[in-house]
Amino acid sequence: MSVIVVGGGPAGLAAAVGSARLGKGVTLLEKEELGGFPAKHKFHILAPRLETYEEVIEPLIKEVKEKRDIFEEIEVIDIVKSDKKFNVALSDGRTLASDALILANGFESFPAESLIEYRAWEYPDVIPSWKLEEMLNPESPTKGIPIRPSNGKRADEIAVAFCAGSRSRMVGGTYCSLVCCGYSCKQAIEIRKANPNAKVHMFYMDIRTMGEEESLYWQAQEDHGVHFIRGRLAQVEEKGDKLIAYAEDTLLNRRVELPVDLISLDMAIMPPKEIGEWGKKLGIELTENGFIRTKNAVETNVPGLFAAGTASGPKTIEMSIADGFAAAALAVTTGE
Repeated sequence: MSVIVVGGGPAGLAAAVGSARLGKGVTLLEKEELGGFPAKHKFHILAPRLETYEEVIEPLIKEVKEKRDIFEEIEVIDIVKSDKKFNVALSDGRTLASDALILANGFESFPAESLIEYRAWEYPDVIPSWKLEEMLNPESPTKGIPIRPSNGKRADEIAVAFCAGSRSRMVGGTYCSLVCCGYSCKQAIEIRKANPNAKVHMFYMDIRTMGEEESLYWQAQEDHGVHFIRGRLAQVEEKGDKLIAYAEDTLLNRRVELPVDLISLDMAIMPPKEIGEWGKKLGIELTENGFIRTKNAVETNVPGLFAAGTASGPKTIEMSIADGFAAAALAVTTGE
């Protein structure tokens, strides 16, 4: 019995660790670095419990690295199923075969440049939230203090736009990206802790903080003085050395024109580009938004093939890790 896991983010790490703990042969394939999106963008603090990256994800990476025979840093070129085996073609010309396959290849971030009302391609101080995340790491060049990319000066007034590319029939997906509300509350708390004089303004349609993330919403307001404005950020323009954020405050029924130093866009979670291609070849059913359709959390319509983490839709890091372990438990029993 052998298992191949594609993707080394939180879900893929959990899937590989879970399969190995159950005594099965497993190979984890990751084209970049282990840890996925949180590792790539230097996450320091994670929602909802404000634990560190080192506390949550590093133990999984350590366990994978200790089992050196299960990890390969290489790109997957193609996947074909034949005679109940999954044949995975790699960028070095080799092909690996397995009895079960777990797709945990993460997500794409909606491109900020596609949102013309925010003009991110023109204004360097309009950034995707993952760039803000990189700044918030105390070990980053900014020492955890957000700065303005345009001039390198400290950003003392920051606006955050929720649902950038999410819940939009005009430019993005019609679905909610699920993690953004809690994630942005977490970032606002980090900003205020690093720079107590900073002002943080959150533009939202509604707040969808799940489970323990609800506490972040209240902490941000009550303990850290974060300003919430119920209204979608509608337009951005530059005036002098400031960006002007325009919106309609739907609670107070008034127009908002707010001068800020930096605008962070909560970019939507999108399915990985290769899912569409692999889906056609393998006969994987996809949702209307292009994610892998699953039942019982991780099972696909293709026998022996499982999807974990954001490959099947927006999920928190905790949910992705749970998916990975669930996929491992089901994958190792394939064919038994």
